[in-house]
Amino acid sequence: MKDRNIHRVDFLLKQFALTNRFIRNPADIEGRLEKGIDFNACNTILDVEVRKARSYLNEALSPQEK
Repeated sequence: MKDRNIHRVDFLLKQFALTNRFIRNPADIEGRLEKGIDFNACNTILDVEVRKARSYLNEALSPQEK
C-alpha cells in the first residue's frame, strides 16, 4: 500500500476508533475479522462529523454580511 493510502486509512481508523483493525501482516486478518465492530459507536461519530461538515459548508456558502 502506498504511503499516502496508509495515511488515509490510518486517519479514518483513528477517526472511528478502529485502529485495532489496521492489519500490517496478512496472517493477522483472520483474528481481526473475528472481533466485532461497534457500528453504533461508528454511526454516532459519523453523525457528528456530518453535522460539522454541513455546518462548515453552510457557513462557507452563506452570503457574507458587510
